[in-house]
Amino acid sequence: MAQTVCPGWPSQGDSKHFTKIIESGRHKQFNYIVTQFLGPNLRDLALRQHQSTLTLQTLMKFSYQAIEALKALHSAGFVHGAVNA
Repeated sequence: MAQTVCPGWPSQGDSKHFTKIIESGRHKQFNYIVTQFLGPNLRDLALRQHQSTLTLQTLMKFSYQAIEALKALHSAGFVHGAVNA
């Protein structure tokens, strides 16, 4: 079903930026997908390390990965909602 609703979505293992699709479908005129949850947010990761912030180097690595993931998403023909930090 996912490849029907989201034909541009990379297959499992085709991209390091995409997660497994749990469910997909159509509601009125909108297609939707539900993906696997990836893990904790950056604030929670910092708190686990007993820091209130992450290093600039760590934030730059996360930022680069996020930009690469968004590029792959856009290349597959998708538009997304809010991108939260």
